[in-house]
Amino acid sequence: MLRTYQKNEWNRFENYYPGDDWMDWVGVSVYGAAEPTDDEWIEFRQPMDDVYARLAALTEKPIAVLEFGVTSGNPLGDQANWTRAALTDLIDGRWPRVIGLSWWNEGWQNDDNAAHDTDMWIQNNPELGLAFKELVRN
Repeated sequence: MLRTYQKNEWNRFENYYPGDDWMDWVGVSVYGAAEPTDDEWIEFRQPMDDVYARLAALTEKPIAVLEFGVTSGNPLGDQANWTRAALTDLIDGRWPRVIGLSWWNEGWQNDDNAAHDTDMWIQNNPELGLAFKELVRN
């Protein structure tokens, strides 16, 4: 998540941007809880507001959300509701320079306990699939 690497000033993306002469658009990845055992549930809007402001100050190029996602199974929040809120903000133009998005449709084992496995697969959560059908299709 953004908050994880944002602490290191030397590693901020502003330090790596080659300039508008070299870029047609810029992209960012924003994640919610990546594991069912994460002890923090951050809505998409919070890190996206921060990163969007930083990108807008850096360049006037279009912005893409290259990856976004949140796991199911975390007791602190609901995957489908998190995604509905994120998609609603994206589609309604909260960040007007965003030109595209891509969900991180993935799952993986975190340890020997299957209840701790990360599951961002759209096809494993009917409510998540419905959120995409309702909001992205239109």
